Amino acid sequence: MSSPTLEYYWLKTLSDGVTVIPQFDFVTGESTRWNANSDELLQVSLVPFTVDLAEKVIRKGTPAIATTNPTFIFRLKPGETAEAGLTGDLTIFDYYKCDICGNEFKHVDGTKYAECPKCGTRDEWYCARCDQYKLEHRVTSKGQVQCLDCDIEMGLNRVVHLKRKTSTTHTCDYFIRTATRTLTVKDNGSVIYE
Repeated sequence: MSSPTLEYYWLKTLSDGVTVIPQFDFVTGESTRWNANSDELLQVSLVPFTVDLAEKVIRKGTPAIATTNPTFIFRLKPGETAEAGLTGDLTIFDYYKCDICGNEFKHVDGTKYAECPKCGTRDEWYCARCDQYKLEHRVTSKGQVQCLDCDIEMGLNRVVHLKRKTSTTHTCDYFIRTATRTLTVKDNGSVIYE
């Protein structure tokens, strides 16, 4: 399963102002559960990964990257409880890459064959009997592609110029929230206080 690459981790600071509990152990990179303690919190921060911590977290199987993003601090009122985490979307889509010009493009019109919008290339069908490439052909009820000129029984050979590929994109928004307030750091870098 695909996972987003994390840029932030949460860091709890307890009410004594000294004790901190990170989402990922600074020595081992192991993940910590949010509810691992019930001590009163002074603040929760969203902190960018350092190179060292990102490497440890990656070794434990979580994609992460060190950044120069700012740290965000969310101060809590006495007795206030909070939670931190992330939300996001996973989008999987197909696209084509043209072997002739290298252009990558999406093809969404199912009524036509894919054609490169940059150079006009499309997959070709070769008839061995006619010794020609055919733009026009017939598809039989069994799904075989046949030449309109010679009706060769073995069908036409497809020459693939447009390679179909799949890509995955993630959006990953980080949040800290209480019953009445929310701090959200969006995937695009914008910050929302509600």
